[in-house]
Amino acid sequence: MISVIIPTRNRADLLNETLKSILKQKISLEKYEVVIVDNGSSDNTAEIIDYHKKQLPNLKKIFVP
Repeated sequence: MISVIIPTRNRADLLNETLKSILKQKISLEKYEVVIVDNGSSDNTAEIIDYHKKQLPNLKKIFVP
């Protein structure tokens, strides 16, 4: 299994583009996971993650205050 780990803080726009790019991959969802480590974002990062979670069931969120 491949793990894509994305640390982020207040970069919702870049995170959105990154997740859109990951969605375009041709690899089966069972072969990879996406882990987002949110380091205390105060922008709309959580909403972006929740939106993409619907399309990427293999997405996991870790929040670090």
